[in-house]
Amino acid sequence: MCGAVAVRRKLLGKRVGRLTVIADAGIPRKPWHTRETESAWFCRCKCGTEKILWASWLTRKRVVSCGCLQREKAAEIALLMGKGNVTHGLSHTPTHHSWCAMLQRCGNPKNLHWEDYGGRGIKVCARWTSFTKFLEDMGKRPEGMTLDRIDVDKGYSKANCRWAGASVQINNRRPPSEWKLAEDEEEFY
Repeated sequence: MCGAVAVRRKLLGKRVGRLTVIADAGIPRKPWHTRETESAWFCRCKCGTEKILWASWLTRKRVVSCGCLQREKAAEIALLMGKGNVTHGLSHTPTHHSWCAMLQRCGNPKNLHWEDYGGRGIKVCARWTSFTKFLEDMGKRPEGMTLDRIDVDKGYSKANCRWAGASVQINNRRPPSEWKLAEDEEEFY
């Protein structure tokens, strides 16, 4: 029996840590350090996530989960160390992006939009320095909406913010007479 066929028979249905090998992905590769070709496999993690992994990773147990095991261990360590720094799982979402952008505009003098926000005295309420509190108050960002302050001269807080579309935000701006021009810009009428 050929070596590759033997590996296929051994891997199919095998459990490696939290992963179960469910099918051959049909993607061959030839690693630089060997003459043999290896294949990729569809694997299902105990948590339900499916991944494609190389046979050598599975046979050498280099990968034993989809990444959920590492996240769980990191959370346990954080709790043991008293940091309690367990993430909310929403770091790369539109809602989190809006929250980060708000904090940057109001709190970072090097931000491109600082002059129009933090430089004018626009602040973020203390509660919203925590993303989870911001999320509790505002909910997830609806598709096609962005964070809008109802009164453009007041800061970011639950009472003064909403999710709004472009048409609402265009009508909710400071008058052009209050816009600050860059020193080298000319005013046109």
